[in-house]
Amino acid sequence: MKSPTVLGVLVTLALLAIPGSLALEDEIGLPQCRGSRDEEPAEYTCLEQVKWGKCNETWVIEGNYCEEACGRCEGRAAVTTSGPLETRARSALEKPPSSACLSGYGPPETALYVKGSLLEEESGIAASHANEGILWLHNDNYDKKHVIAVSVLGPNAGNIVYVLDLEGLPGINKYSDFEDISVARCPFQSDRPEAERTWCVWVGDVGNNAEWDKGTFMYVVEEPIL
Repeated sequence: MKSPTVLGVLVTLALLAIPGSLALEDEIGLPQCRGSRDEEPAEYTCLEQVKWGKCNETWVIEGNYCEEACGRCEGRAAVTTSGPLETRARSALEKPPSSACLSGYGPPETALYVKGSLLEEESGIAASHANEGILWLHNDNYDKKHVIAVSVLGPNAGNIVYVLDLEGLPGINKYSDFEDISVARCPFQSDRPEAERTWCVWVGDVGNNAEWDKGTFMYVVEEPIL
């Protein structure tokens, strides 16, 4: 078990408004938008497509219509059309089934048994970039904050081969609630050529089992060579 090389810790996550994204309709005119409820007319214009922090529903332009992402947006207005308006429910029923789903799913197959008792409530999984045949996993519980490397190749397949100990990082405590993991380029490398940039393990402490405002954090550590 080894301590990580820390590239960035306690990077508080925040939703960022992208400049220019709030005035799409001003640039392209009022788009026709799909209705958000089964019995509503299907065609609308969203006068306030995205109103940062104010809309209790958000619409996103796709082609010449809007697709509901999280609820009704304030300020929409019906579009005048020459024919009868369909409803979302009728439109969905008339769509042919996707050819990708016609045969359904095959039976599950067991790819690997993970040996040992360190992984009890696996939540996140990511393939290593620096080490062939290695998966990084972590638990979703109040156990020690470890990221665990499991081999998927050769005689070590299923064995835990490394434990990345994050217990000593600032902000880690008994309420830390890891939910997901990824392997991507490390931050703060914009001055280096792409080929020379190192890879990091990114762990999202975004859960809230304690049900209080503990904050959300991203822990970023350089991926070790095993």
